Amino acid sequence: MTPPTRLPALLLALALALPLAAQDSRPISSEKENWPPERTITMLRSLVERGFVPQLVLAWSGPEGAGSLGFGELTNGEPVDENTVFEIGSTTKVFTSLLLTLAVEEKALALDRAIGDLIGEDLAMPERTAEITLEELASHRSGLPRLPGNLVARDESRPYEHYDARLLAEEIMTGEAVGARGDYLYSNYGAGLLGWLLGRAAGTSYGELLNEKILEPLAMTSTAFEPASSWAARTAPGHNGQVPVPFWKMNALAAAGDLVSTARDVQVLLGAAMAADPSTAIGRALLEMERTRGATDGAMKVGLGWHIVEDGDLRLVWHNGGTGGFSSFMGFDRASGRSLTILSSSNAPNITGAGLNAFSLGIPSGLDDLPTPAARDWKELPAYEGRYRLPASLVIELRLKGDHLGAQVAGQSWYTLYPSEEKDVFFLAIAGARIRFLRSDEGEIVGLDWSMQGQTSQATKLEDLPPFVKLSADRLRKLEGRYELGEGLIFDVRADAGHLGIKLADQPRLDAYPVSETDFVYRVV
Repeated sequence: MTPPTRLPALLLALALALPLAAQDSRPISSEKENWPPERTITMLRSLVERGFVPQLVLAWSGPEGAGSLGFGELTNGEPVDENTVFEIGSTTKVFTSLLLTLAVEEKALALDRAIGDLIGEDLAMPERTAEITLEELASHRSGLPRLPGNLVARDESRPYEHYDARLLAEEIMTGEAVGARGDYLYSNYGAGLLGWLLGRAAGTSYGELLNEKILEPLAMTSTAFEPASSWAARTAPGHNGQVPVPFWKMNALAAAGDLVSTARDVQVLLGAAMAADPSTAIGRALLEMERTRGATDGAMKVGLGWHIVEDGDLRLVWHNGGTGGFSSFMGFDRASGRSLTILSSSNAPNITGAGLNAFSLGIPSGLDDLPTPAARDWKELPAYEGRYRLPASLVIELRLKGDHLGAQVAGQSWYTLYPSEEKDVFFLAIAGARIRFLRSDEGEIVGLDWSMQGQTSQATKLEDLPPFVKLSADRLRKLEGRYELGEGLIFDVRADAGHLGIKLADQPRLDAYPVSETDFVYRVV
């Protein structure tokens, strides 16, 4: 449980197939339909009807057959269905791990191959990093951090777009592991590095390898790194809550979460996994991915690219994904013959809980108690803008995002706040948090109460920051370097467009803005 003096983290940090039927129009109250559960369909339909999610689709296979349901409409008025294109985020990691196990089946690689052997002398790596194996990268047991240390988001709506091969090579040479090898530590950097290494070992690119080994053999015709122009009429736009946002481009880290796909295509992959035949190379590769390699912090187990829940007769193999404007879930239980894909065109609320809960009532969905968003005149929202200091000097910043209020905490992405029926009360659907603004006797907003997971923290509204000054790129580059604070604590300072990105030890890199030639201020602490 999170201590009461700390703000709980906002990041919730995811041809062999049975054929899909056309968009299913059966009434959800039918007692004959037991997969997916009626509670799941009702819950997901409600997310669209209540305005949380503009477009959502679920597709499934089970003992009674396969089908799909789409909720919402695209901007051209067409209904959402199994062929609607969504960004699928971290579920890309399943594809990446399958490429690895296929390479092992072909005797091109071994799971215990050290990454230093693959890179060779081209890039001088720290010894500890060089010893990390491909298996450890695919199972998040490498000790590498969640994100590369030299990632500075120049555009918060596209945080990975500029992260190219040059920056990846730099991180390979200078970055270090932050956790113990063998311990679970979810790493987008590790997954992105794995994909880059697989392409390098095959003498090609990750994208070309993906097409050759997975997409073409399985006839996954609507999966790619970005929507093709011919798919425009069936592509769902992304939303941060209710605010439209662009698709992400992850550049050198593409293998960690860059794919777009459809519910039909994802079900093709799940069908292949469920029907995996150990007498075939792809069957053995898929089964190898499911073998457990360790456990997460709790009862969850981890395979190669998969997370695994074992509870009685249930063995749920699953992954989820979340980007700036989308969330996704895919999973299957071979014993019951059930699979499920959910794709959403909003990053909040996160639909992972609904997917897990569909397979087991014992896993809470996290969506049952969400209040319905209320209408709110956007002209009232500027009064709530500002920076609010929570305990431990943590700062939450609230700013207008289009016609909505966005909240951002300590180097994390921003998320849409939904207004409730009650005056001065908003909620954050992705984290189940409730915010009540506090006013002085004169009616001025002076703070807020942040309630989450049964705990409440009070935040004081801060005065505005001094005006930022404009410094040249050359001036900012002169300030780059590593600065020792003492007791082995190192500040790593990188120049970015108009500001500095500063990272302390293994903490997130935070932006600092100039208020003079030599003075910089954080916005988030």
